[in-house]
Amino acid sequence: MSEVTNLVRMDLWKLLSLGKSLAIYVVVLLVFLQFQMALVAPVLLLYLTTYILAYYDDQSKGGCLAGSLPVTRAQQVQAKYLLDLAVLAVALFLGTACSWLAERFGMQGGLSLEEVWLMFLAGAVFIAVAQPMLLLFGPLKARWWIFGIYFVMFGAVAALASLTAAAPGWAWTLVSGSFTPLAGVILGWAALLISYLVAVRRYGRREFTD
Repeated sequence: MSEVTNLVRMDLWKLLSLGKSLAIYVVVLLVFLQFQMALVAPVLLLYLTTYILAYYDDQSKGGCLAGSLPVTRAQQVQAKYLLDLAVLAVALFLGTACSWLAERFGMQGGLSLEEVWLMFLAGAVFIAVAQPMLLLFGPLKARWWIFGIYFVMFGAVAALASLTAAAPGWAWTLVSGSFTPLAGVILGWAALLISYLVAVRRYGRREFTD
């Protein structure tokens, strides 16, 4: 497990090296959390741990370097997913904190605590789709998948905002059901598990060439 932890630390240092860019992403996240685009917020942070890190490794031949380390391909995949989950947890924490502050000070915007599970589901689906593509094809070939995910995500949030504005009484009935949050969380973890198994299997066969 220490090898996986060291791989996670290495990626964290890469993120911290972004400096001002990382700070800008966090500010954008907080702004999005105050409006009805909060479901996109975790995807914004996860973009750092998927596409940007993959691009960094691709440009610096990080895959070849990792291949020379005493770690297995499976451990490399584990490190990627663990870092993604940590960033998703941070996004959920910030979303919950913003919702609590909005309620405490009587401000508008943000997600209610009952709807935070949607942030988890959005982030889990993004990881489940993007990470295997990046590990298998690299950032350049997989970029269209990333763009597609963004288009779908923004379109879904825009449609959801339109529905809730037109009929707030019924539009959130599915969201606020007793078993819907649990089902959503289970679906998110199931997508992550299947994605991880696929990524480990496919990444183990990937060949790194110039």
